[in-house]
Amino acid sequence: MAKDGKTMTNHLSPVLDWASKKNEYFLNSKFSEVQCKYFKSILNSFLNLFNSHLFFLTSGTTASSIQSLRWVALSKESFLASAQAVNQHLSSSKDDVWLQALPSFHVGGLGIWARSALSGAKVVTLSQWNCEEFCQKLQDHQVTLTSLVPTQIYDLVERSKICPRSLRAILVGGSSLSSSLYQRGRALGWPLLPTYGMTETCSQVATAHLRSLEDLEGDEKLLPPLEVLPHLHVEIGEGSRIEVTGLSLLTAYIGEVQGESRLIDPKKQGKFFSEDRGEVHTSEVQVLKILGRMGDFVKIGGEGVELSRLRAIFDEVKLELGVFEDLELLSVPDERLGNAIHLFCERKLSLEKTRSVMDQFNRRVLPFEKIRKVHHVSFIPRNSLGKLISSQLLELL
Repeated sequence: MAKDGKTMTNHLSPVLDWASKKNEYFLNSKFSEVQCKYFKSILNSFLNLFNSHLFFLTSGTTASSIQSLRWVALSKESFLASAQAVNQHLSSSKDDVWLQALPSFHVGGLGIWARSALSGAKVVTLSQWNCEEFCQKLQDHQVTLTSLVPTQIYDLVERSKICPRSLRAILVGGSSLSSSLYQRGRALGWPLLPTYGMTETCSQVATAHLRSLEDLEGDEKLLPPLEVLPHLHVEIGEGSRIEVTGLSLLTAYIGEVQGESRLIDPKKQGKFFSEDRGEVHTSEVQVLKILGRMGDFVKIGGEGVELSRLRAIFDEVKLELGVFEDLELLSVPDERLGNAIHLFCERKLSLEKTRSVMDQFNRRVLPFEKIRKVHHVSFIPRNSLGKLISSQLLELL
């Protein structure tokens, strides 16, 4: 119970009373008791300022420590505005069946329940990711819609799983989906709709249209265009930064700054400034092209390098070689070159496979973009959506 008497519930069950004024927070069950106590104490400091809000932690992919994570305050009204826009984009109704395969302590997982609350669609849950169980539930419940991240799509593709007829769309978010993985997934019948979104917008900002699933013709190197959803508007600012206005923006951040708990509204004149770069083209709707993260452009030996392009090449190599083990590319500070590309592999990856990945990658990139060093580590740190936590990976050095 908060000091002012307002309840604050950690909803392990994603079924919410969307009309209630009660605040709800969502924490990863893998956090320790001490960590949970720390996060709740920060949130309690400001809870009396909020009604009818949901609180999620930032993804932590660039956080340098647990103290760097921040709460994102999202009103239930904003969350439902996002859900309504997604339902409209997918033409979703009470006849749909959602399979929830993402955790409810992320907006991608909880968003399914918000959409269901508005449309009347049924929701089936998957307690944890398992490729075989996922496919079985699709069949057993005649699932029509689901949301996945690229890591899960990779598992389906590498196991050559064929999509059941009932499934009409998969929203794919969490991190960038490579064109090679997209094409291989589509060839197996999986109705992939790439999306771009963030916690701060209650889920999706832009999503491929259902019409992109009609055929596989055209340039196989291209992903379908991302259409900005009708409740949001996107502008491109300085340095190609993506700026968002609309109905589903966060209310504020709550976190620790220099040892002190603070509430910060990052918006300026109702506009949220993301950490991503992009381009917008407008015809009947806004079409958004993602160029990468603001920090994804580095200098190597004085040459500009786009890390998102290197990762796309790297993904193609892994798919072609059938690599199941976890491995990642990372730009690491280098005294001579400024930065250098390093390869991080799980220790169980054989030396032969490591050399194959490295050789194939180095043949496809410019000389200064080649992998300079290989690190075999016990694990690759990732968040619950499979996104790399780069700061923790660098600490392993």
